[in-house]
Amino acid sequence: MGKFITNERIDWLLRRGRVEEALQEPVKRPNPSCSGVAAFVSSRASRDMPLAENAAYAGLTLGDFLYDYIRIDPEVVKTVEFARAADVDSLLSFARFADTKADLTGASLDGLHSELQGYVAEQVEAHHLIAQGHDVQFPDTANNPGWDLKVDGHPFQVKSLTDSAGVLEHLHRYPDIPVIVNAELADHVGNHPNVYVDPNLHHDAVLHATEEALDRGEDLTDFEIPWISLGVSGAFNLYYMLVNGTDVKAMLTCTATDTGGRILGGTGGKYAGAGAGLLLFGPAGAIVVGALGAVMGAAAGRGAAAKGRQLFVAKEETAVREGVRRVAESAAQAMPQKIQAWRRKSEMVADSLAGPKANQSKVRAEMGGRISNQIEHWTRKRAEIEALACDRTGDPRGLFERLLTLIRRAGIHAHHIQEPMQELAERMREYCDKSKRFRTT
Repeated sequence: MGKFITNERIDWLLRRGRVEEALQEPVKRPNPSCSGVAAFVSSRASRDMPLAENAAYAGLTLGDFLYDYIRIDPEVVKTVEFARAADVDSLLSFARFADTKADLTGASLDGLHSELQGYVAEQVEAHHLIAQGHDVQFPDTANNPGWDLKVDGHPFQVKSLTDSAGVLEHLHRYPDIPVIVNAELADHVGNHPNVYVDPNLHHDAVLHATEEALDRGEDLTDFEIPWISLGVSGAFNLYYMLVNGTDVKAMLTCTATDTGGRILGGTGGKYAGAGAGLLLFGPAGAIVVGALGAVMGAAAGRGAAAKGRQLFVAKEETAVREGVRRVAESAAQAMPQKIQAWRRKSEMVADSLAGPKANQSKVRAEMGGRISNQIEHWTRKRAEIEALACDRTGDPRGLFERLLTLIRRAGIHAHHIQEPMQELAERMREYCDKSKRFRTT
């Protein structure tokens, strides 16, 4: 039977109560026969998943894994001792997974695939959203009407399908609940204002992960949560953005190159950029990426004569600044509910880890500290967004880029800013076109 945690040092540390050290250990034991990235790839993962995803999967520390997993399902840790590695591995048992979805497993085993893959897709998407800085909460029942998860307190549906019929049906029945779909549906419904395409969510990968676990009868007690590995894929550019490790230009470039090959098979940089835009800024993303390209292309130095010609684009400059203000105000309005969702999750985690069980108090302190730091981060970003909304000075290009960077660092879902973002992108494009026409750059 396979194990999620193969680093024996974790077990050794937990048995001795050295939880703080155990939480810093990678869950996968490096292979001494390998070097570099390959050293972090487990044997089973190497067989089943792409190398880049394996490396990210294997690089997870115990603390990283618990933090993400507890945030998705705080209740799951109520009975965990955290006295040995097997306690954590028990979180991943397929038996536990099946028990929590008892209302889905009443049918015969052959009939489970289509229903369970929907649940797996929700779990994969939850990890993707967490990597983007969102709080995720699942409903109390598996057959909850209208929505599958809440993102920063707002309901969303998740669909991983081979055609768009199910998406269109949902939009007809629940027009006010946005839906997140897999990459294969981008060409079909990606331009719908209430549809958000996740270029890293793939129907075939979800189906394979589900069927493999169900079809291996001897391994039904070890599901290994393949969606954690899937969820890590493509997350790091966004993560670095959140922690101020890069700017929006570098993030868009990296995200476009990372997602372009995966979702469109190298059919052109235009489509790779559109994929990055969809991931980062929703249906307005293609316009945003195009406008940002114009900003980057027009960023050459200005001469004295060019400065004098700024009068010809003064109207467009004012329109851009007004557009930045509207987007920033919409983003700021989304932050209080986001912060409140994180505070509720902090309370849920604290409650779930309360008790006399071995090592639980130490895990509780570590997880609580991480969430508190995150809440402080979102609070600071809210203040920065509000300050940007009041900024009436500065170069329009600089304001535009600062806005996009700040939106991603604040972990604001694109759904909350679609309308003003589309308008701003159009104003920015008009400004850049006129600047080029009058050679102001």
